[in-house]
Amino acid sequence: MAPIEPREPFDGNDFSNNLFTDLSPILALFGEQVTKQFLSLSLCWADNILLAMGPIGIFTIVVSAIRVGGGPMLKAIVGRDRKEKALVEQELLSSTSDEVCEMWNGSSIVRTRGKPPPSMKTLILNNYERILSVSQALDQKVHHYDSFADNVRYYSHTDPPPDLTLNLNDESSKRAELNLLALFGVLLQTSGLVVAAITEYRWKWKQSGIRDTSFAYPCYLVGSVLLFTGVLACGHIIEDATRKTHLV
Repeated sequence: MAPIEPREPFDGNDFSNNLFTDLSPILALFGEQVTKQFLSLSLCWADNILLAMGPIGIFTIVVSAIRVGGGPMLKAIVGRDRKEKALVEQELLSSTSDEVCEMWNGSSIVRTRGKPPPSMKTLILNNYERILSVSQALDQKVHHYDSFADNVRYYSHTDPPPDLTLNLNDESSKRAELNLLALFGVLLQTSGLVVAAITEYRWKWKQSGIRDTSFAYPCYLVGSVLLFTGVLACGHIIEDATRKTHLV
């Protein structure tokens, strides 16, 4: 009988490297639209922190920040120097203006370029979590003519119409959930740095085949801090480009 050759030990490094290599095209494929959707709803520092804790499309975030607040030279480098401002607002910002608006088509919110027609009137019902036109609200007996004066506040002005997506949900509860998620992300990222430091300096785990690993953790720490700071700054540039107005 031939002797059984010993099986090679499991190499965790090759497995992790191959895993991230296989997942990178998927993240690049789906990360762009998810990142743009998140940026278009960013309103405060908690959004920026949450974005910096788990950036999916880093290149998309940097390019988006350049498109919103970059100079002509930076826009020329990324090839977006001739893009219209309305297109940037439609894709990346949560604001509305004379060139970008949000309309209710009967089933969903549509963000489009241009002004809404004068006949387009929308009634937002937060208690019911629904968006209806005034005629639909009256037909379905959600509101009556005599209750409009008590339950609906009219605001007539010349400013652009508000963002329907932001007004549909409960702002206070969403902000509280977002703050908790941002805090959880900071704790999770910090714990990763702490565990890596304990592994390197207390347990002194060494990778086979590499004699000197003293440079590993400092590079990891500096890279993580720079990545967090850079993505946080890019998110703030996009979030700070809009002016927020609360109508009570």
